Amino acid sequence: MNATAGEAADSSLSFSMGLSLPKFCITDGGQLAFKYNYTKVERAVELLRRSEPPSSVGKIIAKSLSLSYPRADHYVGDDKRSLAYLADVLVLRFTTMSSMFSQEWIERSVLQLEIIFLDQVSDRFNGGSVAPSVATKGSGQLLVNVSGELTFISQGRLTSSVMSLEDVYSPDDGRMYLIGCRDLRLQWRNLAASGDLEEGMGCSIEVKVQYPPWNTHWLIWWTAKVQIVSTRNAGDPLRFDTMKLQAVPFQFPQVWRGKLNGGLANGVLCVTLLSAVVVAELGQLRHLKTHADVAPYVSLVMLGVQALGFGTPLVTGIEALRARVTFTLGSDMADYALISSRPYQSMDKAVKVISLVALVLPLRLCQKVWRSRARVPALLSPSARGRVPGDAEVFVCHCAVHVVLIVLILALNGEAMTVEQHVGLMQDLFLLPQVIGNATWRVNCKPLAESYYLGVTAARLLPHVYDYVRPPVVVGYLGSWTERSKRAVETWKSLHKAAVTGSANMGSNLQFLGVLMLLHLWVASSSFDPQRLNEQQHDYLRFASVERHCQAELSSAARLADDVYRVSRVMRELPFEKGDWRQDAGHAPLMPFDGGDVPTGASGRLLDPLYLATLVITHFDDQIRARTAVNVSGVLDLSVSRKNRDPKIWPPLPIGPLSPEFKLSPGGTNLKIIFEGVYMERDDGERVLCMVGSAVLPTRSTGGADPWDWAKDSGRSGFLPPVTADDNILLVLRYPKELTLTTRAVLGEMRSSSAPSASAYFDPVQLVSQLRWSLYQFRSDDLVAGACSPLPSIFVDDVVGNRASRRYNGSYLCEVLNRYAHRHGSVVTALPNGGHCNSTATSASCRAVGPFEMDRDADEDELALVGIVMQDLYCHTDAAGTARVSVVFRAMPPWEDRYTAAERSGLSGTTLSAEGVWMASAGQTCLVACRGIGNRACHFRVRLFMPLTFSITGRSVLLGRITSIRTATGAVAHSSLSFQHGLTLPEFWGYNGERLAFTYNYTKVKLASEILLRSQRPLGLRETIAKSLSLSYPKADGDHKRGLTYLAGNLALRFMTMPSMFASEWMERPVLYLEIKFVGHVRDHFVPRFSYAFSERQLLINVSAELMLIDLPRVTASVMSLEGVYDPEDGRMCLIGCRDPRLPWRNMSTSSIDLEEGMDCSIEVKVQYPPTTTHWFIWSTAKVQIASTRNAGDPLRFDTVKLQAIPRYPQPRPGELNRGLANGALCVTLLSISIAAALSQLRHLKTHADVAPYVSLVMLGVQALGFGMPLISGIEALLARVTLGSDVAMPPSPEGPRYALIMDQLYQSMDKAVKVLSLAAIVLTLRLGQTVWRSRERVLARSSPLEPERVPGDSKVFVCHYAVHLALFVLILALNGEAMTVEQHIGLMSDLFLLPQVTGNAVWRVNCKPLAESYYLSVTAARLLPHVYDGYVRPPAVVWYSLEPLNASRFVHSSARDVVIPAISILLGFVVYVQQRWNYAIVSRMGMAEQRKLQHVF
Repeated sequence: MNATAGEAADSSLSFSMGLSLPKFCITDGGQLAFKYNYTKVERAVELLRRSEPPSSVGKIIAKSLSLSYPRADHYVGDDKRSLAYLADVLVLRFTTMSSMFSQEWIERSVLQLEIIFLDQVSDRFNGGSVAPSVATKGSGQLLVNVSGELTFISQGRLTSSVMSLEDVYSPDDGRMYLIGCRDLRLQWRNLAASGDLEEGMGCSIEVKVQYPPWNTHWLIWWTAKVQIVSTRNAGDPLRFDTMKLQAVPFQFPQVWRGKLNGGLANGVLCVTLLSAVVVAELGQLRHLKTHADVAPYVSLVMLGVQALGFGTPLVTGIEALRARVTFTLGSDMADYALISSRPYQSMDKAVKVISLVALVLPLRLCQKVWRSRARVPALLSPSARGRVPGDAEVFVCHCAVHVVLIVLILALNGEAMTVEQHVGLMQDLFLLPQVIGNATWRVNCKPLAESYYLGVTAARLLPHVYDYVRPPVVVGYLGSWTERSKRAVETWKSLHKAAVTGSANMGSNLQFLGVLMLLHLWVASSSFDPQRLNEQQHDYLRFASVERHCQAELSSAARLADDVYRVSRVMRELPFEKGDWRQDAGHAPLMPFDGGDVPTGASGRLLDPLYLATLVITHFDDQIRARTAVNVSGVLDLSVSRKNRDPKIWPPLPIGPLSPEFKLSPGGTNLKIIFEGVYMERDDGERVLCMVGSAVLPTRSTGGADPWDWAKDSGRSGFLPPVTADDNILLVLRYPKELTLTTRAVLGEMRSSSAPSASAYFDPVQLVSQLRWSLYQFRSDDLVAGACSPLPSIFVDDVVGNRASRRYNGSYLCEVLNRYAHRHGSVVTALPNGGHCNSTATSASCRAVGPFEMDRDADEDELALVGIVMQDLYCHTDAAGTARVSVVFRAMPPWEDRYTAAERSGLSGTTLSAEGVWMASAGQTCLVACRGIGNRACHFRVRLFMPLTFSITGRSVLLGRITSIRTATGAVAHSSLSFQHGLTLPEFWGYNGERLAFTYNYTKVKLASEILLRSQRPLGLRETIAKSLSLSYPKADGDHKRGLTYLAGNLALRFMTMPSMFASEWMERPVLYLEIKFVGHVRDHFVPRFSYAFSERQLLINVSAELMLIDLPRVTASVMSLEGVYDPEDGRMCLIGCRDPRLPWRNMSTSSIDLEEGMDCSIEVKVQYPPTTTHWFIWSTAKVQIASTRNAGDPLRFDTVKLQAIPRYPQPRPGELNRGLANGALCVTLLSISIAAALSQLRHLKTHADVAPYVSLVMLGVQALGFGMPLISGIEALLARVTLGSDVAMPPSPEGPRYALIMDQLYQSMDKAVKVLSLAAIVLTLRLGQTVWRSRERVLARSSPLEPERVPGDSKVFVCHYAVHLALFVLILALNGEAMTVEQHIGLMSDLFLLPQVTGNAVWRVNCKPLAESYYLSVTAARLLPHVYDGYVRPPAVVWYSLEPLNASRFVHSSARDVVIPAISILLGFVVYVQQRWNYAIVSRMGMAEQRKLQHVF
């Protein structure tokens, strides 16, 4: 700036901003292309070559273990993205802060190495824009050029550059060598100036970085080693001492995400720990076997602590095995990512299996010690029996020590230990009881083998040691480390120092741990496959053909203006879906249609095929330059089918491969043509697509009258239609400049450029669609004014005399129409006006319904079924509050598939394009409508009315009437047509906090109340039980405004069957619903108004409801209006129903004169709701009865209908949690019964010891296996079952329990209770097995050597049992089509647990009672519980608005095959009863003395 006279000119000031490329650096035109000039690469390469380390043992080990370092090959074939990916991976965060980099003005900052450029460009979104440039080492290894920055990052994301770096990186060994430059001109650096500077920067700095292996980083705590050296001479003021730093590459890719890395590492740790303990316990067992005299001096408290520690992970999870207590840090909790992971699930099951083994071995040691102590008193004199070791004093001292530790840890940590931590602490100090016992008993022997206590001690040290080498949690892109990360780094440093000078034993343990983890790493890393992407370019190869065929269009094309939004606008506006195409009758049709999809003699209405066309734009040239035409390509899909419901255009990408296709099948023909051409715009604004295409066209027959005679065989297996490849297809499509009332049609023609005599020639094809995704322009004010001025008056027959115009406002119309347009699945119903047929013909056939002209003649009954859908609604409210509306009304005849017809976009005689305004003062909307294409038939008026007060006979939220406007030319006036839309109140009605206030006029409440009171039953058994159980029914509890709203939702019903009286011909799979429209006066989900009808006993609530049919795509049809009262005390609701007999599809006669406003209201509906108290865990339905009160012989009378329905009750918890809690209660019941039965069997064997040998060990093994599954696979495994040929069987999810279950405390408590009971059941079963085994040993000892067969054996039993289950496995595989899971197979064995005993009784010819009746009958009953509950009691999982049909048999056993397994289980119990009661008499009749001699008599 220049200073004025007399003013001193200020000195200049320079400033700069450091380069900090964002991760996504994008503009509208693509990526920003920065370039970098490398000047230090040669020096860095020389430094790298000088410091090349010689071949060492470390290098050999690294190669043998396939250790890898960050590389630029993440995206195969895409060097740009791979380099950008490498730039992220090489980012480092330093663990310490050097004093030379400290800054006074930045608080709580960290030092970070950011990679700015790799090669020449580093754009973190799409890499560079040039090919990679690399340096080469002497050995031929490629090096990557790198430019980085040492940067401060504060907590508030403030950054400050410390040093600029330029270097090369070697991806083979992870070494990076940099030349650093720092700016000496900034005063805060406190550096003196020097002459040896480069542009004011000191560049005599060398930085060496050694990255850790990235495929071990997720498992072992590695850091990058960084050395910063000044190359200046001693005494130079800019020289600084060499710095050695450590940094964390916190953006290294992980094999698994989040806590899953730590979870899998913990799994490996637990497997190692348990394996070492199992080996140590086996060594102790061998020690006690060879030195039996020392067994009494082993502490039972110590063994109990061991057993408790190994049982805890079975109950609370494997993380409990490594739970430990520190005086600074707590333990981490497992999260959902671990439990839902398949690798973690597999590891979890392996750990639990080994835990079971480790649990059984201490129990076996306890047994040996206990027996040895029991034998000692017999060997001692009475005066010396006090010398027998006992654990009473040991237990007291052990408890005292742990109480002191609990108090100490509570004082230091400020919080109490968890149960898992306490058990872990006892495990760590497991030798404490033995130490106390040795001192108390004055032991002078070796009770414990050295391999045992040293091995277990070393195993218990593993979690502590690994926590020092475990990678810490580092939060990326934050200004500071987390507190845990800081402490972890400091702790690691101190331990590293201690480990260097530590003992040799600790070193050997670390080496063993490292080898084990590296082996696991090699397995895990082999499956790590990063995402690989590839991109393709679009090539235009037919430019010459396009220029030749599109010459006429190109000659009239205007120059395209620059428009950066043209690509997105064209890709959005040019495609169309389900437009119309047709061919005039000629000699060369395009493709055939096979009507063989309709069986011969089929009844019902036959649908006509629809000729639909869909255009998808696959590519549009996005190069912005001045020209008249732009390259474009697309796919045209032509179809002829009765139903075409699949979306063709969304998402806006080509579906399937980009190749021509022709498909022919009964009921459907599809031709896909690939086009490429040009897009142009004319001077008048018209837009043109001219494209040439390639297709495979069906070949016409030449010998007969039917050119498609071969198409009749399209349903035959292996049918291949004859086709001809053709490239001579021209498509021209013309789009209007803007979307208005009269310019909305898209017109096109597709013709063949082949000679007429060619086999591929076809007659021209006309295409019609419309613009659907452009902004509508209101340009027809004159037409609207002519149609709506003056506005016709509203007469009484308009049925809108109860309008409340004071409630109308400018936004009301748009809100209503937006809710009820077709995009929300609503189809309006045409009302009969006493004659739909508008024709001057004398025959009964005609083509018109009001203003709509059908494409063929039909009788009046058919035309009475025409529906109307509103499409392409656009409603806009301007600043003055005036609402302007544009909409397309489409008539849907009954011979077209309604779902397909509702999606059509073509314009024809069945469409009315309308535009108008909402006149709030008159309470109606007036629109001018044009039929078909253009403005030639714009002589129709549409009026829409929206009433605000409803009743049982008036429930239309939208009433409309279409009339003709008489013109001066004397055009023929069409008869009027009325239509309506039923009331379907959404849950959230309105916006901006304002609600539309609807009111309802009740007229049937008194009659319904009287019927409800008359039908009240006297107090019976059901009512007595309900009161005693405190059963409740849906009520409006709490705040009245919200309570009644929730009550309305709870009273909704979904019926399980479809009665024939409600069946609709045009609905394929309709579902019947009872929807509550009003409770009291208003059904608004926020501000309801309510009123009550009082009786002498209770308060009844007024209810207005609707019976509705819902079908795809969410098309609804009202079948009956209902009004009545609901009694919340006993869940009964009585309603009066009204149905409209005037609609022909109901097949009802209107001859009866007893109608109310044209509706039959002589209908009573009674509903009995189930209790809400038990609905979440017991399957119950609402009972509905629909009866006509008309006399016999009345044409409107119908038989009484009784239905079942599912209520939409709110669940107290999520559905998965309800199911989980019910399963938990079921498991607790099953296990409790099984434990009681096992105790009774133990008592039976104690009182009848001579029958113990005849109990099957295979049976007990099956029981133990079944009880062990919940400990390994979760409690759901206890209920896993299989059925024959049914989908009822529900095995546990392989992904493990869901998040709702994991986070619920009640479920977690129940889960632990089930696992504790499972452990108890396993121990009792093992005790039974031990009793049987010993009894057989005693029998064998007493038996003669010549009679070994006198001792029962399970070898034959096992073989028979195995053969039976193998046959069942094959049978179930054949019937169900899939193999059973492990849980299901074990569940099947548990269901048939008596099979080995039945086999043994037959093989051993038992004539006694080995099993107590209370045992096998109780366990059989317990095993039947899952079958009974799942089949007949459990509530089904119902998706409320799913259109899958429901019936009672779907949720219970649907066939006899489903009860086969329970029936066999009961039969086995009966066989055991017969064998134990009558086997003696059967065997006695055999008359074989030598066999009778072997029989045991009880």
